Amino acid sequence: MTLDPYIQKLIRERMACDLSRPSQFDALALDMEHVTGEHIGINTLKRLFGILPEVKPTEATLHTVARYLGYGSWRLLCKSIEGKNSEIDGENGAIFPPDLPKGTLVTLDYAPCRHVVLNVVTGGLCRVEEVSGGKLMVGDLLDVPMVVVGQPFIAKRLIRQGIDIGSYTGGIEGGVACQVEWRH
Repeated sequence: MTLDPYIQKLIRERMACDLSRPSQFDALALDMEHVTGEHIGINTLKRLFGILPEVKPTEATLHTVARYLGYGSWRLLCKSIEGKNSEIDGENGAIFPPDLPKGTLVTLDYAPCRHVVLNVVTGGLCRVEEVSGGKLMVGDLLDVPMVVVGQPFIAKRLIRQGIDIGSYTGGIEGGVACQVEWRH
């Protein structure tokens, strides 16, 4: 199996290189292990990019690729790709901030008693405009690839006062409530 071209593009963007040289795949393997704690072999990565003959990757490998890109699972990454050209997926209540226009406000509610209003800045980067409860603060920037009703709210990065302090997950028990909406 070769990865979808869009997933390949996301990985290249994260690595800030074209992945055309063996040393770049070495660096990718190390970076993936650093980010996810899981190892994917260099030859496996080359197979996923169509450089070596294809083989069927394990579910663990695909999950690691998804986690490297900031998604909770391979399934969520695939759903994100399926809906990357639309703002909402009516079937599962997913929204994709990278596809929303700048200035769109996204309102999230999740347990216990959390209320967050995000303002889409650009390409999935959202600024916290309002917050009630929890550890987020007004002005925080979150890199949010997707929000799914009933699933935890996951941001690949939380940037506070210009410092990247890592990923953020909210709504672990019960996920995001049904009041997910956006307005422009």
